[in-house]
Amino acid sequence: MMAGRIPGEKIKQLQEAFNQFSDKRGLVKTKSIEMVLRHMGESPAKEDVQDMINQVDVDASGVCRFPEFLDMMAGRISEISAEKEMREAFAVFDLDGNGFISRNELKYAMLNLGERVTTDECQYIVEEADVDGDG
Repeated sequence: MMAGRIPGEKIKQLQEAFNQFSDKRGLVKTKSIEMVLRHMGESPAKEDVQDMINQVDVDASGVCRFPEFLDMMAGRISEISAEKEMREAFAVFDLDGNGFISRNELKYAMLNLGERVTTDECQYIVEEADVDGDG
């Protein structure tokens, strides 16, 4: 269960948002999952919402309990954190902030990380990673 990775304060926020849409039995209709997410300030795509509903409503009951919702959100929070970490790591290499890593930026970053690389090695790395061939 991934919910153990969520800080207590975040669990409290998730519980409060969930409770805004839950019935007396503590259940949220799966069709309301999108409203819960929007209440928390998220703007998920329709496809993502459907994927989340499928994840929390495996028995097709049309309702979701908080533990199921929490486990689903733990996965979502983990994905968001991983994406943020990747963006931060990319920014270390993208020195001019243009959204691309040039050969010179790669070489500079590698040297600063203690890696001795030649211009040819940088060229090779860029060519391997350059899927659209724009350099």
